[in-house]
Amino acid sequence: MTVYLEEAKAYLEEHGWAHIPSVLSKQEAAHAQIGSGRPTSVRVFYLTELDQLFRNLIAHPTAVEMHGAALKPGPRLPGTLAGRLGAALNVVWCLTDVREENGTTQYIPGRNRWAYRGQVPANAPDLLVPFEGEAGDAIVMGGRVWYTSGSNVTEDEDCALLFGYYTAPAMRQLANWTAKSPKDIQDSLSPEMREWLGLNPGWKHRLDGGLEALERIVPGCEKKNRKQRADGNYLGARDNRAEDE
Repeated sequence: MTVYLEEAKAYLEEHGWAHIPSVLSKQEAAHAQIGSGRPTSVRVFYLTELDQLFRNLIAHPTAVEMHGAALKPGPRLPGTLAGRLGAALNVVWCLTDVREENGTTQYIPGRNRWAYRGQVPANAPDLLVPFEGEAGDAIVMGGRVWYTSGSNVTEDEDCALLFGYYTAPAMRQLANWTAKSPKDIQDSLSPEMREWLGLNPGWKHRLDGGLEALERIVPGCEKKNRKQRADGNYLGARDNRAEDE
């Protein structure tokens, strides 16, 4: 696997993505499947609170090594690995065999090298090609790669993919795990996992999420936040009302 990873890092730097075979066993991949057998595309979010398996995948040594190489500390300068990949990395776990016919993710080769809007060709959608792999493989994809879902044209095949999304420390996360994760799960996490999920006090909190961690640093801020919500004098109030509707 060490040889594969070194080759994968080099390929990732050059092409913006890399395919790493047989990271999981077929049994491990099958165990991680959720919602298979459905006639339409199904997306399941916040998997870290559903099963220890998904928390283990976040900390899988292969994923950790790849995101450590891609999002290594220091300035994101053009020409460096982090610069070409952007400030984010997807680790995509193939839970079934995936191919164009069963709707695997598609991407545009060379997108990681585009720096300006003028470089985007008019026929960009026609440039999409499928990621393909076997159950247990991992596909690592930098944040500058454009990708989309494919169409499953088979009669009885599932295409199950699990995305782990990693960001550079300066970027705010997509989810507020302080608000989303049950306390018993938060308390069970290692210090490293808490850091990755932004659970440490004062770290990566969304304006429209819970302020439990910040409350420990600035007592009374959560009470003030609730009052601002009630008065409508809150940055996220308008968006929150729209979501409720």
